[in-house]
Amino acid sequence: MSDTFFSPRSTGNQTIAIGNTVSTSVANSVLLGYTGNSLGSGAVGIGHNINPSGTDTVCIGRGATTIATDGVAVGNAAVASGEAVSIGSDSSSTSVGVAIGQQATEAFGGVALGYKAITTGSSQLVCGSVSAGVSEIYFGAGVTAAAPSSANIYPTGGSGTNITAGDLTINGGLSTGNATPGKVFIRTSTAGATGVTLQTASNRITVDTSVTRFHHGMRFNRTATAVSYQILVTDFYIGVTSTAAARTITVPAVGLLNSGMTFVIKDESGGAATNNITVAGGGVNIDGAANYVINTNYGSVTIVSDQANFFVI
Repeated sequence: MSDTFFSPRSTGNQTIAIGNTVSTSVANSVLLGYTGNSLGSGAVGIGHNINPSGTDTVCIGRGATTIATDGVAVGNAAVASGEAVSIGSDSSSTSVGVAIGQQATEAFGGVALGYKAITTGSSQLVCGSVSAGVSEIYFGAGVTAAAPSSANIYPTGGSGTNITAGDLTINGGLSTGNATPGKVFIRTSTAGATGVTLQTASNRITVDTSVTRFHHGMRFNRTATAVSYQILVTDFYIGVTSTAAARTITVPAVGLLNSGMTFVIKDESGGAATNNITVAGGGVNIDGAANYVINTNYGSVTIVSDQANFFVI
């Protein structure tokens, strides 16, 4: 026996159909409004000319339509195909995509946010459009706050034993033809006078096609040692602060080296002419030799690896 409510057009088990020329013939569905037809079990439709045609779907708004299972379409002429979500007038999404905003369009399983936002490829997140661009994005506690919060951006991490995490890539905009490629800027602000006026950000690092420009001074890791020392892969500059006796500075083992890895070793004590500083390869040649000797006061050497050897520059 059918459990129907209010309308003779409700013919499925446990269904509700209320309104002019609305009908449902499948189980567990609800249809409210003027004109519409529910073809999906467990579907909900509210509005004029609504078409919840997939199982467990939701349509709200004039002409809202869902196609296939678990879709949500909210807004005038909103369309959700598959396990998608469309919210906004004339918005549309497919597969497992999300489109939020008037005329937002998602067709590749990604996310489109904003007025006329459109994805053009798989797995994209698009915020804004030509008609309504988004030029600043804030994370954390809003644009400003009395107690601002920090934010971190991560790619997906590993789960399980020895699973390599995803990489994070930052791209400049892609130009066409022979136009100048887009750059990547890293900016921070400088402290100003006391008060409530927001500081102004300025460029610190600019990356373009041919060069990386540092707009201010650079700071490298400095490791100071008064004795012989084994260089770590996290080191860069090694300052020998005492030559009361001869010192040996040993480079990392070959298995730890990467191409381009660079170290600077410096006699900061000014006594290397008397007690030499030996940069030991530990099985890795330095300019073809087993060791390199700093034998002048305040002398230094910079060495670069090709992953199997070191070369003096």
